[in-house]
Amino acid sequence: MSGAANEVIMHADFMAFVMDEGSQEILRGWVERQGWPAATVQMGGVELFGSMLERSAPPRLAIVDLDGQVNLVETCARLVSLCGQDVKLIAIGTANDIGLYRQMIGSGITDYLVKPLNNEMLDQALRQSQEKAQSNSGGQVERSSKFIYIIGTRGGIGATALAVNLAWMMANEEKVQTALLDLDLQFGNGALALDIEPSRGLRDILSSPTRVDSLMVASAMMAVGSKLSVLSAEESVEESAPLDAAALQAVLQEMRENFDYVFVDVPRHMIATQRRLIAEASAVIVITEQSLVGIRDTLRIKMALKSIDPTLPVLVVTARHAKDRPAHIDAPTFEKNSQGKIDFTIPEENKIALEAANAGKTVAAMLPQSATSKAYRAILHHLVGKQAATEKKKSGWFG
Repeated sequence: MSGAANEVIMHADFMAFVMDEGSQEILRGWVERQGWPAATVQMGGVELFGSMLERSAPPRLAIVDLDGQVNLVETCARLVSLCGQDVKLIAIGTANDIGLYRQMIGSGITDYLVKPLNNEMLDQALRQSQEKAQSNSGGQVERSSKFIYIIGTRGGIGATALAVNLAWMMANEEKVQTALLDLDLQFGNGALALDIEPSRGLRDILSSPTRVDSLMVASAMMAVGSKLSVLSAEESVEESAPLDAAALQAVLQEMRENFDYVFVDVPRHMIATQRRLIAEASAVIVITEQSLVGIRDTLRIKMALKSIDPTLPVLVVTARHAKDRPAHIDAPTFEKNSQGKIDFTIPEENKIALEAANAGKTVAAMLPQSATSKAYRAILHHLVGKQAATEKKKSGWFG
């Protein structure tokens, strides 16, 4: 994957990735008739499409050339796993076998066209993909899942505590189906904070993109009550814990179909390696401290997020400060130098946090009226668009 993957921007409606000049020529003429730019047709096939999917969200409709692939059915299944069920995938190629065609359709793609292409077959394929999308919806309202990512500017700042408490509150106070995903496979504390055994299957899931399905994900998740499910791990620190981007996309897709809110505890180093993951976020919460290092790293993380998606809502939360432990930098100075306001501050209540940790419960569950719980709840209400009883009416992100 050459630098082309970095130069081309994925079009939201349509992209085509072909392997021969004849297909490129006919497709570029066809896309211009549809009103799409000629740059939506690229030479590169599956490899280029896959590399671009690591950096940006897929288009609504994609045409992908399978020539050069050894196992066409497995390739189709992997592309469906990468893109999710909402994306319409039309494969093209030179193989002309009815049995193979049925297997490829069974893998989840929308259609398969045998080259050479022509305008009539492309028009028909587009029409059928639109009809299939309408029939699949069946008039039902799809689940509008929200992915909330929590990123700490440093270890020990309280990112996991925030993720766990928000997930618990969403499930138990808002009464919606909620998932908590801890992506620190070796040192994550999501399961420990809720006094449950970490999953033994998460590593297998994240290293096997072609095998991910709803049953595999469901069996690896741990239930905490009727509305909250947790997916975490505790892998050996003596071995590397690979995280396949395609497998992670497949996990997110399965969660999208089963949960209303998914809270993801994201280690900060993943911003660089999992840009496609970040692109899936509905919102990101950056938790930091009011210090010089906090200013620097908050600004760096915000700039990195903006480079992935300039429209991504980012909430800045400060923590680890109390009356006997004042902030190193006052709020106005912090906001000026980090180029943005502090949205919320979580008070430091060490005794309460210690009691909750030792009991394997959330602060929100043990002491719902504590200052810490009230701060968590204010953040939660902002996410769901609720207004506090004493506030004037205003819209939240998802109101």
